[in-house]
Amino acid sequence: FKNAPFRMMSSTVRENARYDINDDGVAIVRMDTANSKQNILGRPLMMDLRECFRELKDNPQVKSVVLISSKLDNFVSGADIKTFLQSNSEELTEMCFAAQGIYNEIESMPKPVVAAIQGHCLGGGCELSLSCDYRIASTIDKTAIGLPEVQLGVLPAAGGTQKLPRLINLPNALDLLLTGKQLKAKKAKKVGIIDALVEKIGDGVQSSDQGTLDLLEQAAVTAAKNIANGSLKVNREHPWTTMKGLTHNLTTYNPYVRNFILNRAKQTVVKKTKGLYPAPLAILDVVRTGLEKGIGEGLRQEAIRFGKIGKTDVADSLINIFFGQTQCKRNHVGKPSHEIKKIGILGAGLMGSGIAQVSLQRGYDVILKDNSAPALASGQQTIYKGFNSRVKKRRMTSFEKDITMSHLTGVLDYSKFKETDVVIEAVLEDLGVKHQVIKELEEVVPEHCVIASNTSSIPISEIAKGSKRPSQVVGMHYFSPVDKMPLLEIIESSQTSKEALAAAVTVGLKQGKVVIVVKDGLGFYTTRCLMALMAESLMVLLEGADPKGFDKAVQNFGFPVGFATLLDEVGIDVAAHISDVVGDKFGARIHAKDMAVLKELFNHGIKGRKSGQGIYMYGSGKSKKKEINKEAMEIIKRYGIPAVGSHETDEIVSRVFTKLVNEAAFCLQEGIIRNPVDGDVGFIFGIGFPPHLGGPFRYLDATGVDKFVSRMEKLRDMHGERFEIAPILYDYAKDPSKKFHSPKQ
Repeated sequence: FKNAPFRMMSSTVRENARYDINDDGVAIVRMDTANSKQNILGRPLMMDLRECFRELKDNPQVKSVVLISSKLDNFVSGADIKTFLQSNSEELTEMCFAAQGIYNEIESMPKPVVAAIQGHCLGGGCELSLSCDYRIASTIDKTAIGLPEVQLGVLPAAGGTQKLPRLINLPNALDLLLTGKQLKAKKAKKVGIIDALVEKIGDGVQSSDQGTLDLLEQAAVTAAKNIANGSLKVNREHPWTTMKGLTHNLTTYNPYVRNFILNRAKQTVVKKTKGLYPAPLAILDVVRTGLEKGIGEGLRQEAIRFGKIGKTDVADSLINIFFGQTQCKRNHVGKPSHEIKKIGILGAGLMGSGIAQVSLQRGYDVILKDNSAPALASGQQTIYKGFNSRVKKRRMTSFEKDITMSHLTGVLDYSKFKETDVVIEAVLEDLGVKHQVIKELEEVVPEHCVIASNTSSIPISEIAKGSKRPSQVVGMHYFSPVDKMPLLEIIESSQTSKEALAAAVTVGLKQGKVVIVVKDGLGFYTTRCLMALMAESLMVLLEGADPKGFDKAVQNFGFPVGFATLLDEVGIDVAAHISDVVGDKFGARIHAKDMAVLKELFNHGIKGRKSGQGIYMYGSGKSKKKEINKEAMEIIKRYGIPAVGSHETDEIVSRVFTKLVNEAAFCLQEGIIRNPVDGDVGFIFGIGFPPHLGGPFRYLDATGVDKFVSRMEKLRDMHGERFEIAPILYDYAKDPSKKFHSPKQ
């Protein structure tokens, strides 16, 4: 240990945790999960921690303890999630009781314990820190404190639901427990989770992270020493005589105010989740139990409810989405031979400026080009506003914003593109325009430069026909808004080189995207499946369904927006253009003749939300209430067709939903997607597929492919070949043991 102001007098080493004791009687317990980049609270680390603390409790030389990680950017990431999938309900409950027992031993230590936090302090790691007497954290970018269990379909079960409300008050605790949000160190101090901060330092002889970790340890050792000798007082009382104490006590301990807060929170949860997710409601129940009946009963219920909820289909889906997302944040294609430093972007519109922002944010030099000076200025202003918003939310400083913006160069010609490594075109979705800009680019860019198209539907092989070096052309399909939507669909044609693919994947991952690599074809994966969804949604509307009722039914099923609204959001003009491209390429499943009404709507200036009118009318005010566009409905009525079957909620949602899932199966069979994991991730993060269902392939595994095929056959009998069934589904339906995902996947 470098720069330490003390001398170690003894030490004890275990595989996953060790401790040293200095001359002042401060023991420093260092967590270091073996063979892992992160500290994971599996049995090995938990047992080592328990033994360390038991020894330190009985050691008369020890007056206080510091708990710290040996890993530079990770305190504890949380529990070993894989064990959730491999354990039954009773085993999960016992695991929770065991963790609670170890944490209670730490909390009841007669010697003060200081948690020194750098990096992720999440889930069980956060609960571990809550068991300590004092928490000090460094402000490096990767320090994050929170309880994200609800995002995995479960609840904190090692004391989080009981200790957090008592520490920071009930409303603040619910804000973290019910959302799973993660706080930066300064925000965590502001709400009262963290007691003191250590500011990060710059690079020097040591790296910034190592130097900051050393300072953090020194500060924690000093704090532990001072708490032990009484010169530093830790006061967790909330006196009624202060406004902060009054707020804490009224909201947390006054039964009338507390019940009002919990009941209001329940109403909000039900409204937002449609009752589809059990974890938030369970969190509210155990928080209420602990505050009404005492922390002991609260902890007991915490463990019991975790055991039950941890084995639900919802938890299984959300946990596997987490694993799928993690898998898609890794590079599976290798790194390019040329280091990528400078990115060119063509088009300063919504997509181009968004791509520029996420590129700048991750350290790239960016050249942004547009043919129009006003459009270029508007794009640059959009980027500036995006970073300014981050400053206001304290996600970056004004200085960092200015430094980041200094790496952006706006141009009206190609003169600055001579040193670009990757160029992403985000121009009009028109093949002729794309061919033209590629031709112009190739006169300027270096030989190694990769040209990526942000097309949503045009096959990359068609775009590459405008290139002198088609092996350097690849697709990078971003989703709007780029800075918020996590998915990036990378498309490789039969001519795309491994070098170009590696460059695209490397850029996407550095931009912070969840990346899926798909094969070339009309609409690729997500847009193609959206075509199927929108085509059938249009048929439902042509049969006379009420758009508001249709949308409500879809949202109650778990989609973030209704499908009539989705048509407006995507753009009726875009959908009309896609229908031109589709023709009869997908047979009766997605056929242009079924979407002729879109052109009529477009010809009347009805383009969707962007034009202020689509299926709905969109005013300029802030009101979220939408009125149905009577003109649009009159046009739809003229193209109307007889209703087939009922328009009961379940049936119309089932029609559109099965078409969507069925098209995903076609994509898997045709090799458009590499595997079911990519298929699930693409749907969840690209088109808003209900997370509690886990994606189309996990849904098929859960519901049974045989039952799904039976439903499709009934729909085909009613509606015809629009419901052609993917042959791969027949194969799986014949053998119920055959699954798209292995049981432990």
